[in-house]
Amino acid sequence: MNYKRNFIYGILIIAALALAASAQPSTGDKVLVSGKQTIRQSDIDRLTEIYEWLLATRFSAADRRQYQKLIVAEARVNESTSEAIVSMVESYDKIQAATPEKREQVRRQLLPEIVSIMENDTSEASKLLLGIYRKSKSAPDDNQATNDAQNDDSPVENSNPGGAVKVADLAGIWSTSSVSGTRYKSLVTGELSDPNGSIIEYQISPNGAIKHVGYLSSTVYSCTTKLFISRTGRIQIAGSRITFDFAPGKRMYQTCSQSASRNDTLPAERKTYPFRLERDEYGLLQLCTTEENGKDFCIRKKAD
Repeated sequence: MNYKRNFIYGILIIAALALAASAQPSTGDKVLVSGKQTIRQSDIDRLTEIYEWLLATRFSAADRRQYQKLIVAEARVNESTSEAIVSMVESYDKIQAATPEKREQVRRQLLPEIVSIMENDTSEASKLLLGIYRKSKSAPDDNQATNDAQNDDSPVENSNPGGAVKVADLAGIWSTSSVSGTRYKSLVTGELSDPNGSIIEYQISPNGAIKHVGYLSSTVYSCTTKLFISRTGRIQIAGSRITFDFAPGKRMYQTCSQSASRNDTLPAERKTYPFRLERDEYGLLQLCTTEENGKDFCIRKKAD
């Protein structure tokens, strides 16, 4: 499992809080991995604690032993794994000084990304973590359900057909992203390619003004294709239908090299869809539209 890739999003959010100093290794802390980046027993214990926090569950003694065995084995052959473990531990230490409400807000924001990555990763460590998470979901804890209800201060119910929603209710940043576990190694340089993935984001103002940006990166062996779009417009709501009215925008397309790039103009576009607001399985608010092909497209609201 490539921890540097998997947790870059989480590390940036947690590190940005900058709430406390990193913990120092204690005397007698057993060294498990030697090298440019030393990994100690306390680092692995802390890493396990991070996953228990993210997945809102507790590992059994057997799970802890198996996870340590898998991650230590990888860190011994993959230096980037060791570096990422240390970065994660240092970043996680900073969030401990935050309020319980802020910690839970960050956890809920990270969880969908983490689960998606584990589902697309074929490593044994990811399989173990995903199994632990799914097992915990199949036996929900009553106390956790109570805490979730207390932390939910939004007036939106689990499902809202859209009829009572105003444009101002959608103010904020909404986004969706995906990351593929497939990466390619250059036979010339030995470097790994950037992961395949996409990010779509909508920034909505209370008056209905909207900014839409999208980014896609796809790598096949030595060729990376990138697409970036940016456009602005307005939204309107009529009952349970939402209209996106976009002005002409910009599109940048690049394939394989900087020299093979193209910039052009996106045409103006007006689209109307049925929509609804609802909570996803992680308790996050999402805006879903029903596309012309009958499929749902959902974007999650970022925490304030």
